[in-house]
Amino acid sequence: MVIYAGSLVNPEILRYTRAEAKIYDSSSMTLEEIIEVMKDADAKGWDVARIHTGDPTIYGAIREQMRLLDHYGIAYQVIPGVSSFTAAAAALKKELTLPEIAQTVILTRAEGRTPVPPGEKLSELAKHGATMAIFLSVHDIYNVVDQLKSGYPEDTPVAVVYKASWPDEMIIEGTLSDIAHKVVDAGIKKTAMILVGRFLGDAFQNSRLYDKTFSHGYRDGINTFLNGKEAYGKKNRLAVIALTKGGCEMARILGKKLNCDIYVNEKFAEDGEMVIKGDFRDFVHGIFEKYDGFVFIMAMGIVVRAISGIVKDKRVDPAVVVMDEKGRFAISLLSGHIGGANELARQVADVIGAQPVITTATDINGYTAVDVLAKRHGLYIDNFKDLVAVNSAIVNDEPIAFICDGNMLKLIKSDDIKLPPSAFVVNMDDGSLRIPEGIKACVYITDKVVDCVFPHVILRPKDIYIGIGCKRGIPSGKIIDFIERAFEELALSPHSIAQIASGEMKKDEKGLYGAAEHFSVPISFLEKRKIADVENRFPVSEFVRETVGVGSVARPCAYIISDGGKELGYYSGDGITLAVYKKP
Repeated sequence: MVIYAGSLVNPEILRYTRAEAKIYDSSSMTLEEIIEVMKDADAKGWDVARIHTGDPTIYGAIREQMRLLDHYGIAYQVIPGVSSFTAAAAALKKELTLPEIAQTVILTRAEGRTPVPPGEKLSELAKHGATMAIFLSVHDIYNVVDQLKSGYPEDTPVAVVYKASWPDEMIIEGTLSDIAHKVVDAGIKKTAMILVGRFLGDAFQNSRLYDKTFSHGYRDGINTFLNGKEAYGKKNRLAVIALTKGGCEMARILGKKLNCDIYVNEKFAEDGEMVIKGDFRDFVHGIFEKYDGFVFIMAMGIVVRAISGIVKDKRVDPAVVVMDEKGRFAISLLSGHIGGANELARQVADVIGAQPVITTATDINGYTAVDVLAKRHGLYIDNFKDLVAVNSAIVNDEPIAFICDGNMLKLIKSDDIKLPPSAFVVNMDDGSLRIPEGIKACVYITDKVVDCVFPHVILRPKDIYIGIGCKRGIPSGKIIDFIERAFEELALSPHSIAQIASGEMKKDEKGLYGAAEHFSVPISFLEKRKIADVENRFPVSEFVRETVGVGSVARPCAYIISDGGKELGYYSGDGITLAVYKKP
């Protein structure tokens, strides 16, 4: 026997019943009539399939049926199904729960002939701002929207999915400001799911589940809190320090998971472990500049006293995280953004199962601080003195302009960057650079020289590559001056230099090494054969060929290290040739 909800269940499924099966459409039956035919079938030893729409446990009216079946001693099973709210989300290709967007889903309906309990009216539930799935209410869409506006802003995305997963499925999308009109125009009056929330938008953060830094029972995350520090000349090492027996055991776990050095109390040390010797404050001062990050497993007061007198500046200080020996909390104490302590605290918490404690204002408000943006993407922070003012504008949701080179727009719109609603993104390459009115601060992401009257920070991408040829014995100061004059003429910042290159015949030129050190960039010396492979792209000098073995040095070298980039300028004089290229 099959008893199906004919007004809601697709009759196509009846094709899978046996020819001799007795079929009832429950849409015209009362509860007593349904139970009566079930009792009759049970007495005859028949199997009964009671088919509801979606999942029977959600607005399925099955509890009263089960109560009567229990009363009559009739055994039954409840088989889960696909609810219309999950089918609707699948049709939309959306995920109802997204990190930092929505972690709560409210399943509800508008009040109608069936009243709702106190506190469950749509106007009350809307105040949570969570993802909401509204059943059985599309017929009253104008009233639904009016109630939702008491909690959600008018630009909140809304989707109405008619007959989700059916052949005649229909999707209507809009916002609270226009969805009601769209639904009425489409003629939808029943059998539709209303989904509300920011999860319907395109902006979201990746989950931690598959993040390479995230550890769980089936995979160890890798330690990446140091990413981007090459822009500040760090050493990329991490140390864990513990004093108590329990702390030392915790340090060993972290040492293995994060592949880092550990220092333990000599009393609890195992074979081969590095031990803490002498006065603890002197010990910490002795190793403080050796590492990029520290995890202290001890009381915070001990750590504060130990690092006093050696802390210098957020641009050079290492990350410091403090954790209790039970592994309950991982607290970012020092150098949260540039130093990476916030990220380190999160990674330590992931490994141990602790609660990360982050107190920097941008983080607790869910926005990306400028120095975090720089660290993640290897950008040099220029005009550092305005950093606090710019981050303050972000935290306080004041109008702020992010002004980017065209090739940097993709970065600022990436999933790992979250800007406040008041932020404007401006393309520097559109030919008509206009800063919106009312701006309180600016963030530039550019390799160009900037003149700005507002509090501002300039983030310098490392996208400029230099090829250099020079006569023997040219001093570094002369090379540095030559480069700086060229960059001034090109209106480019030397902080965007990524690499310098010359030919292998110049490996012993101290002036080139001095220039690379001055600009804090690596230098490479390319083999003659590699230069020869591409030199036909450029003007060559037979004199240069006779002297060094190839017809051109600066241009081929810049071209090679920039992966075939665009030439921005070429300069020759004072025994130096210089080619400036930008990576494509």
